[in-house]
Amino acid sequence: MAERRVFRLVAAGYELWQNTAHGYGSPSVPFLTQPNIVIARVIGIIAIAAGFLLGIEGLNQPDSIWLPIALTLIVTGLCAQVYAFYRTIMSRMPSRNPQDR
Repeated sequence: MAERRVFRLVAAGYELWQNTAHGYGSPSVPFLTQPNIVIARVIGIIAIAAGFLLGIEGLNQPDSIWLPIALTLIVTGLCAQVYAFYRTIMSRMPSRNPQDR
C-alpha cells in the first residue's frame, strides 16, 4: 500500500495559539524570555535599514560622509544579528553543567 501524505497549511500564529491554554491566557513565547536576543534583533534590523537608506543618499552624493556611515551601520546591524543568532543557539543548547539540569 502506498502511504498517504497529508499536507497541512499552518497559519502564522499557530504555534502561539497552541502555547496558550486553548487560546485563553497569556502566551508562553520562549524568545521573549531572553530580552538580549530581542534587543539585538531590533537594533540589527534598524541599523541595517538605516544603513541602506543612508547608502542611497551616499550614492547620490559620492563626496559626502554618508556612504562610510551607511557601510558602518550595515556592518553594525549584521554584527547585532550574528550576536542574536549566537545567543539563540546557545540558549537552546542543553547545559553541560550538572547543577543547571
